[in-house]
Amino acid sequence: MVEAGNAVHWPPLLLLCELYNQALLPMGDDEFFENNATTRNPLSPDELVCIH
Repeated sequence: MVEAGNAVHWPPLLLLCELYNQALLPMGDDEFFENNATTRNPLSPDELVCIH
């Protein structure tokens, strides 16, 4: 059962959950594979390849 005394803690928790959700959004393919300096990913695809 939800206690009324904890209701004050819900808005900050929901805000943090929303911010975390936005941080986890994947970037689109066009941002990942472009080679200009304005992209969010500073690594080239060759630098991301993991050799096992």
